[in-house]
Amino acid sequence: MFDFNANTKFIFDDNNDDFNYIQERVCPRCKTSLSDFYRANIVGCANCYKIFENEIRQVLLKKQGAMNHVGKVSTKHVSKVKIKEQIAKLEEEKLQAAKDEDFMRAEILKNQIEKLKGELDG
Repeated sequence: MFDFNANTKFIFDDNNDDFNYIQERVCPRCKTSLSDFYRANIVGCANCYKIFENEIRQVLLKKQGAMNHVGKVSTKHVSKVKIKEQIAKLEEEKLQAAKDEDFMRAEILKNQIEKLKGELDG
């Protein structure tokens, strides 16, 4: 039987030819329903996180593969990080070349480093 309280609403069951209605949980604060959450993948207020906790967990696990939000990193930032890593690696190689008295190699590495530093600035 249906529980008539402020935290539920009734929606028409599209999957059934009969005129059946399904009782559904609703956030008492903002009136966002569970079907609203599934449709938009957003909640209406902070209280929704308590009301729909299990469903939100399932969506996060399915979409992200984890419970923690990892966010997005801009490709520009990623490429700068990679350039910095490459510069650090070349600096080490340049130092080793200088230790080995391979000055030609050290000069080539120095030029590559300067070029990469120019890419960071530009």
